[in-house]
Amino acid sequence: MPLAGSPPPISIRRSPTNSSSSSEKPADHEDKILLGDIRTVPFQELYGLLSSRTPEQLRQLAKQLENLPPGKETAAKTILFFKTWAQFDAKTAMTAALSFKTPEIMSVAIDSVIEGADATVASKLALSVNDAPLSPGQKSGFLGKAVTKWAQVEPISAAKFLDSIGSDGQNFVAAWRSVAENWAASDPAAALAWVDSHMNAQNTKFVLSAALRPYLQNDPRGAEAYVATHSDEPGHQQLASLIADSISKEDPARAKEWVSQLSNPEARRYGNHSIAMQTASTDPQAASEGAATLPDADRALAINVAVIRWAKKDPQAAAQWLTGLNGATRDEAISSYSIGVWAQDPAAALTWATTVSDPMMREMSVQRIVSSWARRDLGQATDWVQNSALPDAQKSRLIASMRRR
Repeated sequence: MPLAGSPPPISIRRSPTNSSSSSEKPADHEDKILLGDIRTVPFQELYGLLSSRTPEQLRQLAKQLENLPPGKETAAKTILFFKTWAQFDAKTAMTAALSFKTPEIMSVAIDSVIEGADATVASKLALSVNDAPLSPGQKSGFLGKAVTKWAQVEPISAAKFLDSIGSDGQNFVAAWRSVAENWAASDPAAALAWVDSHMNAQNTKFVLSAALRPYLQNDPRGAEAYVATHSDEPGHQQLASLIADSISKEDPARAKEWVSQLSNPEARRYGNHSIAMQTASTDPQAASEGAATLPDADRALAINVAVIRWAKKDPQAAAQWLTGLNGATRDEAISSYSIGVWAQDPAAALTWATTVSDPMMREMSVQRIVSSWARRDLGQATDWVQNSALPDAQKSRLIASMRRR
């Protein structure tokens, strides 16, 4: 029953079927579906029923949704109705969604229109939302979704719109990424320049890689030159990982040479780490041996990923290799090896960890393994610590930390 004072429910008329049972019905018989029954209608049929209605009839149908009791069922009906409507008349559907007085249903309806609409009309939806009297949080969330879709067809226009509204913040990260990626597909230099011009914004550091990927695919040497030239600029260091990974798939030696020429130490670390990961997936021994030859500032990340992979694949061979190392390289490799083998043999992992020469690294390695072991078997971990040759002060710290857990 409709609420007092509300308009009577408007039915959506279903075309008679061609089945034998329908032929037995009176000639003037028509199946009727109230909006409350909308979830029982197949999508194609619902699309046909709605698209045959006038805009005013659709607006009247939409008003029924505000008269339904709030909850998941009403939300589901609202989503289906507005997603379907948006596929053939998104602008009118958005106007109706924005007219709702109930905040919850209005939010669901707006989101559904943006979700259901084609990318070619997303610009109009973004403009409608931007002009609507919504709260800043609501507006930025809807705008972020609309511009994400808009950028699929008009990335430059979408970029200008983002610039005009002050689009910094988490709600716009996906929109920035969509602009960067789609713009870079046709003009990577311009897309990257646009991102670079906004590097003070909170979200731009997350979108550089989105612009670089199409550049790398269409002009790999150009992408390599861009990253090398910009490696000292804020937010650009992690891009070295993408380039190094791409090169090392075809030519690990050239990847290593390219990374070595980067002027920024952090960029070199990211690049060497990426090469180690790529090589370790097929040849962890070669990856470990290559990582061990890197300069001190570049080595730790690379040797960590390579040795862990080798320790899991062939712990005996990796252990034998460790015996030939010395100094900081040995400490880094042993710390990584202990991580790689602790799940299979925590006692052996701890025995190796205690041989690390750097006191701080040694204590951190032991602490990490003991903590992990204690979560799995507190008794065994405690017994090992108590019977170990560790200093009494360290034993006390380890046992106290396990008890706190």
